[in-house]
Parts: sequence; structure tokens; C-alpha cells
Amino acid sequence: MIPMAQILQEQGIFSIFLPGSEVPSWYSHQKQNNSVSFAVPPLPSRKIRGLNLCIVYGLRNTDKKCATLYPPDAEISNKTKVLKWSYNPIVYGVPQIGEDMLWLSHWRFGTDQLEVGDQVNVSASVTPDFQVKKCGVHLVYEQEDNYTLLNNEEIVQSSSIGFQTLVKKHVLEHPVSRVFDV
Repeated sequence: MIPMAQILQEQGIFSIFLPGSEVPSWYSHQKQNNSVSFAVPPLPSRKIRGLNLCIVYGLRNTDKKCATLYPPDAEISNKTKVLKWSYNPIVYGVPQIGEDMLWLSHWRFGTDQLEVGDQVNVSASVTPDFQVKKCGVHLVYEQEDNYTLLNNEEIVQSSSIGFQTLVKKHVLEHPVSRVFDV
């Protein structure tokens, strides 16, 4: 029996966890650690609608029974506009001993939340029992919007960001969650 992949949808963010150790090559911004910073590049007449995030992580020790298993956390900061989005999923993947896990997520943004020239920092954090190994980001523009990480037009169009504003920090909470089989 082949296990089915599941997609988690919470607060307009779609996530999938898969075994793997490499950020896809088409992610335009990549680093070999837990964060990546960049300036949003110019693209004439195309607005940014979101971003795809890839985090590669693994267990730090080999005794899985000792691991404190709490979900990873991702934070996106627009330094130029002093905006932050923070998210940790209620469901996440736990890698096998000696293997890595990919956390692929798609974040949708409203108009003008990310614009050309904005300084952006994306980071991931995990408990001491895990280790973030790589981080990658791919900006999603208007024309790419229907071809995001999920490649599922129906799911992508049904999403909506529902977040609280707290002193210019957007905290994405867990009241509405869905898991989709693919």
C-alpha cells in the first residue's frame, strides 16, 4: 500500500511534509542554514501574491524516543514595511532517523505587502532535538498564482488569509484547519 500525501491548509497557508533533503532548484533564494534574506527583485507590471517556502530539517540526535516533538516555526519579515508573519503548523512531519524532512508551504499575501525593493528575511526555528539544514524561498507573482506549490486550482482559490494584527505582527493561529489527501 502506497501512503497518500496530505496537505494541511490553515489560515490561508498550505503545507505538505515529505521525506527529502534538497530545496527544489527553482527556488530563487536558498541558504544552507535556517534563514534567507533578500531584496524583492523588480519584475515590471507583475505584483507579488505570495511565496513558496521550503525548509529542510532533521533530527539532531539518533534517539527519536528522546526527542521533544514540537512543530517547526516559520517567520517572514518585511523589514522595509516593519511587517512580520509567524506560523507553526498543528500537523507536521517527523523524519526517520538519519533522514531529512521537507516542509513545503505556500503563503498568500494581500496587495502591497511585498513589493519591489522590500528587504525580506525568512527564518525557521525548531526545538533543540531538530536541526534546520536548508531554507529556500520562491516568490509567487500574479500570473504564477494558479500554479503554486500545490498545483491545485480549486484549493488555492478557496484559500484566504485570516490573521490577527498585533503591533504590526501577524500571528497565524490554528482555529481553522483542513487536511487534504492528494
